[in-house]
Amino acid sequence: MRVTASVLNVRSAPGTSFSVISQLKQGEEVTVVEQSGDWSRVEPCGWVSSMYLASVTSLRKAPSGLDAIVAMFGQPGSAAASAGRVNLPAPLKLGWQNAYVSRVACHVEMEGIFAAVFGAIYDRGLWKLIRTYDGIYNDRVTTGGTKKSTHAWGIAVDLNASTNRYGTAGDMDPKLIRVFEEHGFLHLKHDPMHFQFARGY
Repeated sequence: MRVTASVLNVRSAPGTSFSVISQLKQGEEVTVVEQSGDWSRVEPCGWVSSMYLASVTSLRKAPSGLDAIVAMFGQPGSAAASAGRVNLPAPLKLGWQNAYVSRVACHVEMEGIFAAVFGAIYDRGLWKLIRTYDGIYNDRVTTGGTKKSTHAWGIAVDLNASTNRYGTAGDMDPKLIRVFEEHGFLHLKHDPMHFQFARGY
């Protein structure tokens, strides 16, 4: 597993009331040997919050073009496209109903990447810039088109949809865009709510 927080406290037992015995830095890889609720015991140090751990993925660069997307992620709408789970650093309001979400579904190979980008947004104090979470996995075609959306692979996310509609300039904060781009995502200017881990498609 890979650490997604900038600094992750390692505790003597599972819980924030126990003493901090060490710290891990973002990107460090650890082995989980035991779990207790929302806590994981990692070698060689101690207990950490599972929220800040993500599966190590071999993905380093977003694919370009349909053939590369299929080669990396398989067919759209496959079981893998929605099998991944990412614990968010803090709850986000859903854009389509009066509720909040703290765990989201994505492609199983995207767990680490989504965890890293959401973790970076939170750690930089930018979490408030995400007013609504508007979905990752959705087996559908593109808005106004006929080809499959990158949402059908579980490799794209929509945020702040109400003020970033398709075909508008939107109001997505440049600081938020920058974090996604640093993690390999493409922000679509004609669809400003949309960030996808793919290019040339």
